[in-house]
Amino acid sequence: MFGVTTFVGTMSYRSWRTLSAVRDLLSAEGRERKEFMSLAGLFISLTLGVGMIWLCLPLFIVQMCARAR
Repeated sequence: MFGVTTFVGTMSYRSWRTLSAVRDLLSAEGRERKEFMSLAGLFISLTLGVGMIWLCLPLFIVQMCARAR
């Protein structure tokens, strides 16, 4: 699932770079529908990736706590 999120994020980023005249991501604006959808896909995939990492962290922390115990 993380691989799919990474693939979709890179695909959205490439699509946005093709459609947008602005090259800086921090000052990006979705002026047209396709550009906006590409930016939305990029931000949603970033949010989903960070969420998956946060949800998987307890699995690693529990194992470390069990070893220390």
